[in-house]
Amino acid sequence: MTATAATARAPDHPLAGIAFMCLAAVFYSGFDAITKWLVADFSPFQILCFRGLFAFLPWCIWVAREPAPRRVTATDRRGLQILRGLLGFGAVSCFAMAFRVLPLALAVAIAYSAPLYTTALARPVLGESVGLGRWCVVLFGFSGVLLITHPASGAIPAGTAWALAGALCYAATSLATRRLGGGDRPTTTMFYSMTVYALLGAATLPVVWRTPEAAQWVGFVGIGIIGGVAQFFLFQAYRLAPASTVSPFEYTILAWSIVWGLLVWQEVPNATSIAGMAIIAAAGLILAQSEHRAQRRRRTAARAAASPRRDGG
Repeated sequence: MTATAATARAPDHPLAGIAFMCLAAVFYSGFDAITKWLVADFSPFQILCFRGLFAFLPWCIWVAREPAPRRVTATDRRGLQILRGLLGFGAVSCFAMAFRVLPLALAVAIAYSAPLYTTALARPVLGESVGLGRWCVVLFGFSGVLLITHPASGAIPAGTAWALAGALCYAATSLATRRLGGGDRPTTTMFYSMTVYALLGAATLPVVWRTPEAAQWVGFVGIGIIGGVAQFFLFQAYRLAPASTVSPFEYTILAWSIVWGLLVWQEVPNATSIAGMAIIAAAGLILAQSEHRAQRRRRTAARAAASPRRDGG
């Protein structure tokens, strides 16, 4: 799963931003596929422990390129950073449980319904205004979720319930990221998330530990490195281009998930599931565009309020 990205400072390179976003989607889909493979034999907590631990390898390379690397862990909002890490831990744990029983593409599609929850919760949690148009988009998006989950029998299957819980946790992670704003560097946010993953996962190892075989060790190392690189690509995408330009390409992960599911597990989504995926992706893109316009209006209003007033005469 993708982490909600921090933001663009100089949106001047749209093609580079799109390229980084496409790479992030490829790497995140690989991360999800390896997680699905590992979770058949291992606890999600053991997987998350190594995900956090080995993600520090690309993180160290990333930090070495930054100015003042020694201050990368400094933050005035350590509690919120830790809370965000806990929410992310919960999200990835739930998705890992969903991967055990759901086709990869369906679980990922439900995960990408998280922006719908984020929009619905923005008003009570952040006090943000959510207009009628955005509520209509949210309802439209949830119709896609219903197409995928088809709870006609009244009972939601366990895998679907785990995926929906993961999407809700992921939405809460996004809200925590908004609370953080742009004050902390992406490497700072990643440091606290990976530390929470590693420490929480390690605390459970005496209970859930199972010794991996050689190929599985490669998988454990791989999810950490691939996940860390994917985050770097995601942050780079939002740094180089506006969110409205690059966010549509994040949804290419759905196509890659179908490919991985077909090649590795022979999973073929039916027409109804594909229609649900398309609806969720369309709703997410509309909400992303709406959020971009709202941010632009807020920046314009802030600049107008900060500019000195001129009296005529």
